Amino acid sequence: MTKYKSSISTLLLSITLLLSACNSIHVSSPIELDELPEIYPDYIGITIPVNISPLDFSMKPDDYSAIVASLAGTKGDTLIATGKKSIEIDRKKWQKLLANNDTLSVSVYALKDDSWYAFKPYQLYVVPDSIDYSIVYRLIAPGYQTYSKMGIYQRSLSDFKQNSLFENTQVTNSCVNCHTFCKGDPNRSSVHFRGKHGATMLQVDGKMSSLESRTDSTLGTAVYPYWHPSGEYIAYSTNLVRQVFHSTPTDLMETFDMNSDIYVYNINSNQLFYNEAIKNADFFETNPAFAADGKSLYFCRAARREMPKEVTKARYDLCRIDFNPENGTLGDRIDTLVLVSDKGKSISLPRPTSDGKFIVYTQTNYGCFPLYHKEADLWILDLETLKTSPMTEINSDYADAFHNFSSNNRWLVFGSRREDGMHTRPYFAYVDKDGVGRKPFLLPQRDPKEYYDNLMLSYNCVEFVNGPVDFDSRWVGSTLYSGSKKQMEVAKSK
Repeated sequence: MTKYKSSISTLLLSITLLLSACNSIHVSSPIELDELPEIYPDYIGITIPVNISPLDFSMKPDDYSAIVASLAGTKGDTLIATGKKSIEIDRKKWQKLLANNDTLSVSVYALKDDSWYAFKPYQLYVVPDSIDYSIVYRLIAPGYQTYSKMGIYQRSLSDFKQNSLFENTQVTNSCVNCHTFCKGDPNRSSVHFRGKHGATMLQVDGKMSSLESRTDSTLGTAVYPYWHPSGEYIAYSTNLVRQVFHSTPTDLMETFDMNSDIYVYNINSNQLFYNEAIKNADFFETNPAFAADGKSLYFCRAARREMPKEVTKARYDLCRIDFNPENGTLGDRIDTLVLVSDKGKSISLPRPTSDGKFIVYTQTNYGCFPLYHKEADLWILDLETLKTSPMTEINSDYADAFHNFSSNNRWLVFGSRREDGMHTRPYFAYVDKDGVGRKPFLLPQRDPKEYYDNLMLSYNCVEFVNGPVDFDSRWVGSTLYSGSKKQMEVAKSK
């Protein structure tokens, strides 16, 4: 720690008096330091939405016995937060501060060995672009090889409330996964369940139905769902998924497809449509996503390989095919939008913005399951120029993947293993109108270090949702046990 040569300024004295007057923790004669505080999570210099929950934090290392933070707005209003190991910010005062200011200057004071230290202030940049009401995600053990305890949960983003939508303890030996919502609509969703009592649960305008997506002519059940913007169709892939374990200590395991195809489900006719173009025996097709205008279907395609022998040679490109929303038919020509397989790279999980300007995807060295790849990074494609670039402001040295945009396209949520290389945590990043991202931040929690240090589960498939989800878990549980399912029908696209 390096002391400033100058004495404590009048401004610092004023803040100190304010802290002493308003809080039980009294800051006295702080030693000024020419360095920023080391805090967890790292919220220094981030861009945040005007309606985000308070950014509580703790100090690193954890040998400080008290913390005080002064959050000063550009309009002169100030919020004081205190704590021993972690500061807790009053939510109502925080919301008022964000509503009135576009920049906050945060001054942190920490007590160690009977001495107070004052760190250099850092800034928080507040934008009026609101983030959506909530996120919905799966919490699952990071190994993924057994059906341990897991569930789907919803978390409000303006506060810290989390509620369970469904936990697999309600149905013995089941895996709940592959959930998605139509443009963030909490009343229009698809959730898939694996295992002995497996089914696809479809919710349309509050009405639930149980579907059997496995047929004699498909590879397996329908997974990786993506809603058409009209809400009348869902694109699914059917995958023969396998796992192997690496022999090297730097790699954990590999998940791959033995085979995969893509279908489009018409929720009104109960039919899964395909054609030869996207059900080609020479290719693996997966990760479908409809275009913003609903007239194209994006997906990832790789030349067929002998699996698992050639798992490191399976490389996917980003492709598109025409889709006619009037009659639900697919085109007969496939266009390759981003060709990376010839460069020793692979694309997965394309996610278009709702304004039709960009697609963000994950790029790895091979395969289509990026979270097991340390090199997995987010890339952005400009759909007007077809130029691609890595999102360097967002990416880390560990896997970054499973991303989705907010309804206003300004916020990107994604899963990252940058914390410890093992557990996936949800991060948010502001993306401006030109597709440029800013420094991401971890999902806020009360006492975040305590929460994340003790959470042995990973966040998976995080999606924005625009309201409370009314998911009848009792009905779902009893229906899964009863085995009552409506069979999906398969039809060739005309």
